[in-house]
Amino acid sequence: FSVSGAGDLDADGTPDFLVASPLATSGIFNENGAVTAYSGATWSPLLQLTGNEDQINFGNSVSGGFDVNDDGTPDFIVGAPFATNPGGFNSAGKAIVFSGTNGQVLHQVFGAAIGDNLGQSCALVGDTNGDRFGDFIVGASRFDAGGLADAGSALVFSGHDTSLLFRADGSAVQDIAGNSVSGGRDIDGDGLTEILYGAPWADP
Repeated sequence: FSVSGAGDLDADGTPDFLVASPLATSGIFNENGAVTAYSGATWSPLLQLTGNEDQINFGNSVSGGFDVNDDGTPDFIVGAPFATNPGGFNSAGKAIVFSGTNGQVLHQVFGAAIGDNLGQSCALVGDTNGDRFGDFIVGASRFDAGGLADAGSALVFSGHDTSLLFRADGSAVQDIAGNSVSGGRDIDGDGLTEILYGAPWADP
């Protein structure tokens, strides 16, 4: 359903890749989703991670190729837009940053309200603030930004401590801002990477 380059996870000199199956069923869960990292040299699985709830669309979005925790190995992020947040709000959504070395959870961020769908999109975007840690952007396309239904939002979080670095909101009802996100290249030559987000229902 979603795919991404992963960088060289196993340090064999060949870039690897990620493949996500958000409706896969495994273990005690139903349609909990799965993400597999494959070797670019042999196509054999290197890591497989699965969702921990039924029908959360774990793997609806996936992105890799940047080192978040500054350990020299690229990491990756997975979105699960139908996940329940710690407050019990259904489909608030979440995004999880995993270590590319061993699959350990490095960071988790959650949507704030029912139906925010945070994790509809996500991307590792490199260092946006000059602290040497790779940051990440997550879309919450159904967030009611400013009280506007489904205006949506794109949020950039620190790869160091998950603090919110930047947030861009849709400006009208049903803009669906954050439906897609990307980044990771320095466009203006200032030494910091830029971000990009889409708002497909906006009426500019």
